[in-house]
Amino acid sequence: MFAVLPSSPPFRVLALVRTALIKSRFLARYTSGTPVLLGASCIPLLLLAASYLGHWLPVGDSLSVFRTHLEIVAAITSAILFTCRKSRAGVIVAAFVLASALPAPGVSRTGLPVSSAEYSIYQKNLLIGGETPEAIAADIIQASADFVALQELSPQNRRALVDLFGSYRNTEICPGRKDRGVAILTNREIVEGSVRCFPDLDLMLAQVNVGSENLWIGSVHLRWPYPHGQHAQAKAIAKVIAGLEGQIIIAGDFNMVRHGSSVRRIEDAAGARVAGDVSMTFPRFAPLVPLAIDHVLLPEGAPAVVETRPLLGSDHLGLLARFSL
Repeated sequence: MFAVLPSSPPFRVLALVRTALIKSRFLARYTSGTPVLLGASCIPLLLLAASYLGHWLPVGDSLSVFRTHLEIVAAITSAILFTCRKSRAGVIVAAFVLASALPAPGVSRTGLPVSSAEYSIYQKNLLIGGETPEAIAADIIQASADFVALQELSPQNRRALVDLFGSYRNTEICPGRKDRGVAILTNREIVEGSVRCFPDLDLMLAQVNVGSENLWIGSVHLRWPYPHGQHAQAKAIAKVIAGLEGQIIIAGDFNMVRHGSSVRRIEDAAGARVAGDVSMTFPRFAPLVPLAIDHVLLPEGAPAVVETRPLLGSDHLGLLARFSL
């Protein structure tokens, strides 16, 4: 007999595994000695493996969004294989799941005391038809960030951001595709001639003066992954960024989780890594698929603390990153 498990999320997962194990005993009577079970167990394993191939196959990045879900399914499959006395196959699946679940190095650098941070950047997708852009403007003004990166800046919401634009000495706007502009705001001095706008890539770059050195700031909005055009867009953006000299910060709506190859490609080009712990920023599909697809990329090794900001009429949470260089 199995004990009754509490109803909290971790125990609900255990309950699902328990149910799968019970059912697998029935399944084993009819599949033992046949290739059916082994063949079926390969499906989640192959999909999980494919989620690591996004650098070469665009569909791999789409699968990487669901990597955690695939890991859970594969773990349950491993338990079923053990129950059905397919221990060798169960060990292989379990080992692959364990390797996949290990955290990637260099993707989180939290823990910097907020009082010691030198700089801050506020990242926000405004939502082209957002209900209350003026509330977003008020939150950004209250945060007093050194830099602001915006996406989905439209003729409609621009009119509601007058107070925000007036609060920053420099506002640079790149029109982007389909009236979905990207923008950079800062009170720091922008290096003359450094502003670069790439409307077809939804990318804006500007070099700002921070004391004795210059720092590149970028605002980016990636398209959705395969079957949409994110793969080619990310490659083109990485090529542009790789040609820059100096330290680089990129903030934006990447429409991709941090371990996706599109994010990794831009990280490598910038010599940067996603700052902060994994935090859901796009709750539309939560709790089934809570997506963390907005990121701030900071120079590798830079300590940072990243907090989420409210929706405020958008469909994306904002990010406020405090960091030192």
